[in-house]
Amino acid sequence: MMKMIKPWLAIGAIVAIASGVPAAAMPSVTPPAANTDYRDGERAAKDGHYKEAVALLSKVVQREPDNADAHNYLGYSLRKLGEFDKAQAHYRTALQLKPDHKAALEYYGELFLQIKDLPRAEEQLARLERVCPSGCTERSELEKAVKAFKAGS
Repeated sequence: MMKMIKPWLAIGAIVAIASGVPAAAMPSVTPPAANTDYRDGERAAKDGHYKEAVALLSKVVQREPDNADAHNYLGYSLRKLGEFDKAQAHYRTALQLKPDHKAALEYYGELFLQIKDLPRAEEQLARLERVCPSGCTERSELEKAVKAFKAGS
């Protein structure tokens, strides 16, 4: 004859086992700092808080040197602060890590327009044309910026 396990006994065993699990083995409910720094840095950049974005995204690229998106937003924020050489270095890094990074191509092209280097801006536009042959927002934005630059705006 087979013995039946009483349901309350099974539940008690599960609770006993669960309560013996060390806290360190439990999944974390807060994301790692790098993730929140990236998210907050991206938001700060989009909101125009460039110094805050630089501080946060600098931490991210220090911890995650292969994070192309963080390098891109760091370059963007530095460019908006007028630190063109530093911005250029981060755009180059983003594009070395991810050669088809559409936002980095657009922003790098815009940097070249800011420093009045139309040929290099057009190089970035040509790269975007290859990446987005049927068009994309980044390509459209850089096309508008190049057109405005040529018109003398």
